[in-house]
Amino acid sequence: MNQPLDQKNKRLISFLLSGMEKGDLRGDLEIMPAIFNFWGMLSGII
Repeated sequence: MNQPLDQKNKRLISFLLSGMEKGDLRGDLEIMPAIFNFWGMLSGII
């Protein structure tokens, strides 16, 4: 799990886009702010 941050962000983008296509996430979700929020919430858990 020792991937560069850019690679992890690409995986998150793919995950979010997949969720949007399936209808699990809102279709108008802004990707980069969502990734920023994800990292912020993750750091809050740690």
